[in-house]
Amino acid sequence: MTTLLSRWCITATLALAFAAACGAEAERGDGAATVGHDPSASAAPAPSSGAAGTDPGTGPGSLPSGSAPGTRDPGHDGLTWTRDIAPMVGLACGSCHGPDGQGTGDFSDRELVRDFAPAMIQSVQAGRMPPPAADPECRDYHGSERWTAPPDFAARLRAWVEDGAPEGDPADAVEIPPMETALEDADLEILLPAPYVPQFDGTGNEYRCFVLEHGRDETFHITGYAPIIDRPELVHHILLFKERRDDLSPAQRGDDGYRCPGMNIMPDLQPDGHSTGLVGGWAPGGPPIRFAEGAGIRMEPDDVLVMQIHYFDSGAGPPAADRSGYTFTTAASASETLIMVPFGPMGFRIPAGAEAHVAEGSTVLGQPFRIHGMFPHMHVLGWAYDIWAGDDENDICLARADRYSFDHQLVYMYPEPVDIPAHTPVHVRCTWNNSESNPNRIIDPPADVGFGTGTQDEMCFGFALVSFD
Repeated sequence: MTTLLSRWCITATLALAFAAACGAEAERGDGAATVGHDPSASAAPAPSSGAAGTDPGTGPGSLPSGSAPGTRDPGHDGLTWTRDIAPMVGLACGSCHGPDGQGTGDFSDRELVRDFAPAMIQSVQAGRMPPPAADPECRDYHGSERWTAPPDFAARLRAWVEDGAPEGDPADAVEIPPMETALEDADLEILLPAPYVPQFDGTGNEYRCFVLEHGRDETFHITGYAPIIDRPELVHHILLFKERRDDLSPAQRGDDGYRCPGMNIMPDLQPDGHSTGLVGGWAPGGPPIRFAEGAGIRMEPDDVLVMQIHYFDSGAGPPAADRSGYTFTTAASASETLIMVPFGPMGFRIPAGAEAHVAEGSTVLGQPFRIHGMFPHMHVLGWAYDIWAGDDENDICLARADRYSFDHQLVYMYPEPVDIPAHTPVHVRCTWNNSESNPNRIIDPPADVGFGTGTQDEMCFGFALVSFD
C-alpha cells in the first residue's frame, strides 16, 4: 500500500500537473477536426438538441430517399420482425424507447416501428440516434451493445418496411437480455428531502441541486449507484457530487435545494482519499454503475452527496412534484479507494464562428494508477473527443467519440481496470462547433468562448475514476 507521504506526493503531482495544463495544451483553429489520432479525420455534424434519448423529429412519415429498387444489399432480403428487426431495434433503441423509457413510443411494438421507420431512418442517418456515446472499438464498456447500432441499421430497417414489414415465425424470436435499470442489492436509498416542483426559466430548463444526507455515523465506501427517477418526463440528466457538509450553507441544505446552473465540477483532491467533487452522472437509459471488486468511493460521516438535476419542460403540461433520488451499494472498507480525477486542457479559447476548433492537453503523473471508468465532459458546443494514454507508438485508447451531446453524458465503466504506468502522459483532445450551424449554442450570435463552469462556458475533460497503488 502507498504510504501517507507517497499519497501527499501523488496529490502534489496532480496539483502541479493541473496547474501546468495550460502550458501543456495545444489548440488548432484551422477548422480541421481531429477525431482519433488522424489529423485528416472529419467529425460528424453536431447533434441536435432535445431531451436525452429522444428525437424531437421522431414520427410517422414516408421513407426517406437513399435506395432504389433492385440496388439494396441481397443480404437484406427476407428480413422479419421476430428474427431480425426486433432484436436489432431492441438493443439499439430499447433503453429509452421501451415500455418505461423516456423516449417517444415503445419500440417493442412491431406496428409502431413500421409506422415510425421513416423518422427512425432519418435520425440514424443524421447521426442523432442512437444518442452519441463512446466508441467501444476504442475501449469497451458495460452496456456498449445498447448505445451503438450496426452500420446497416437504416438499410435493414428500410428493406424490412419495403417488404411489407413481415412479422415472421414467433419460433424465430431472439431473446434480448433484460436491461439492468436498478441495483437489486442496494443497501442505501436516499430521496430528495421533499417533493419539488421545477421552476422553469425562459428556455424551459432548471438546474437544481439537492443535498442528500446518508445518515451514517461511520466511514463507509460506495461500491455502486443507480438513480431513482420519479418523474421521467421532467428529469433530463443528473450529475452526482460528493461534498463536505460544512462547506454548504444552511440555505443550500434546505429541503428545496438551490439553483446551480454553473456547478463547479473541479475536485478537491486529498492524499488520504477523502476527496470531494464529481463522482458520476446519469442520462436516460444509462445503466447502474458498479465498481470492480474491492473498489469504492470513501464516505465520511460529515460527507454529503449533492444531486444536480437538470429539469426540462417536455410540454406535457404543468410540472408535477418530483422526488427522485439514488440507491447505493456500500461496504465498510475497500482495498482500492476511487477518486474522480480530471484530465484535460483549461487555457483554450474557441473563436466565434469556428465549426471545428480543437484543443488538446496532456497530463503526466509520477505514480502508477488504474483507471476504472471514464466520464467525458464538455458543454453545449462539444462536438467530439479523444482520450488516450501513452505516446504515438504505444497508445492506450481510453474513450473516443466522433459525436458528443451535452444531453447524453454517461460514465463508461470498463470491464477491467486499465493500468497506467508512472510518467505516462494522458491526453485529452476536444473539438467544438461554435458556429451558427450548431443549434445547441447558448450565445447568439456566436462569440468567443473559453474555459468556465457555466453552461455557456466550455470544458474539455476526461474525468477518470482512478485508484492508486
